[in-house]
Amino acid sequence: MSITKQEQFEKLLNSSKNILIVLPENPTGDEIGSAFGLSFILEKVNLNTTIAFYDPNHCLDLYSFLPTPKNIIHSLSGSRDFIITFKTNHNKITNVESKEIDNKLEIRVTPEKGIIDSRDFSFGLAEFPYDLMITLGLSNKESSGSIYKDMPDIFFDIPIVNIDNDASNENIGQLNIVKLTSSSISEVVLSLFEEEFDNILDYNIAQCFLTGITIATNSFRSKMTTPKALSYAGNMIDAGADQQKIVTNLYKTQTIGFIKLWGYAFKNLQKSPDGSIITTTISKINFKKTNTGVQYLSNLMEKIKQNHFSGKIFVIIYESENRIKALIDSSETRVLAKELITSDSDVNYITLDVDTVELGREKILEKLSK
Repeated sequence: MSITKQEQFEKLLNSSKNILIVLPENPTGDEIGSAFGLSFILEKVNLNTTIAFYDPNHCLDLYSFLPTPKNIIHSLSGSRDFIITFKTNHNKITNVESKEIDNKLEIRVTPEKGIIDSRDFSFGLAEFPYDLMITLGLSNKESSGSIYKDMPDIFFDIPIVNIDNDASNENIGQLNIVKLTSSSISEVVLSLFEEEFDNILDYNIAQCFLTGITIATNSFRSKMTTPKALSYAGNMIDAGADQQKIVTNLYKTQTIGFIKLWGYAFKNLQKSPDGSIITTTISKINFKKTNTGVQYLSNLMEKIKQNHFSGKIFVIIYESENRIKALIDSSETRVLAKELITSDSDVNYITLDVDTVELGREKILEKLSK
C-alpha cells in the first residue's frame, strides 16, 4: 500500500536534523512569509533550519516588520568543506601547521617517523551540512539564481521536498507537493501541518503565514482566494496574528515614492490586442524622481498582475547600473529567458543587449510575436 505525500513528508522530517529552505531569487512576500513560518515550526520540533535565497534587489527589506528566523543566508559558497585525510595506523601525525604565503595556503604536516607514504593520505569534499532541502515556489533549480550557481551539487546530493502552487513547476524534488488550487504557497505549507495547529501555532508562526496569505490574495480581494485561505487566515488570527499590523505595513505605509513609481509604471504600460501580454518600462530617471530602487519591482509586479486579470505574460523593462534589464512573470518565464538570456542573466531577471528601455520592450515583443 502506497503512502500519501503527507506521510512521505513527515517521514522525511523525522529522519532529518538540519534542513535547508531554498527560495527563488528576489522572493515574493508569500515565499518569504511561508519560509519564515515553516522555519519557526520546524525549530519548534527541534529541527535546525537555514533559509537560503539570493536577494540582489533587497526584497527582504520590505518585510522587516516580520518575526525573523536566526539563520538566513544569501549564498551557499563555503558551505562544503574540503578534507585532507591521513591514515595514522602506521605513522602518527605529531603536528599540523598552516600559514598563508604569497597568496598561497601552505599546510605543513609532521609525521612521527620517516616520511608520509602517498598512499596514506587522500582528499575530497565533505558531505553537505544539511539532511534535507525544502524548496518553496522554486519552479526549477535555476530560478534560485546564485544559490544554484554557487553550489549546484547540493540539488543532487540531498533529498528535496518541492512545495509550490504554480503550474510552471518542473517537479524538481524527490517529493513534489504542488497544489494548483491553492491561492498561496503559505496555504500549501499550512495544509501539511493542519492537524497540529493546536500544538504548534504561536504569534511568530501565525504572523508570518498570515502575511504570506494576505500578499498572495491581495488582502483577500483576489478572485483566486480560496475558502481554505480564509479558514487558515482565521486560524492565524486566533493564534495571535496581528492583521492590522500586517495591513498597515504592507499597504497603508507604502511610501510616496512607491506610489509614484506605481504611477510611472501604469503611465508606461502597454497591452497586446488580446490583453494577454502586459509590458511597462521604468527608467533610471523614474527611480531617481521617486527615490526608489529595484527592490520595489517584485511588489510593483504584483500590483500590475492584480489589476490585469487577462494578462498571461507580464514584463517590466527597467534600467539598472547602466544596463537594460527585464523582470518577467509568466508560466512561460523559463522559455522566454532562454530566448532572451545573456551570460549574466538569471531566469526571472534578464539582461538585454539594448541601450534604452523602449528598445528593450521592442526586443521582447518581437520575440513574443514569434
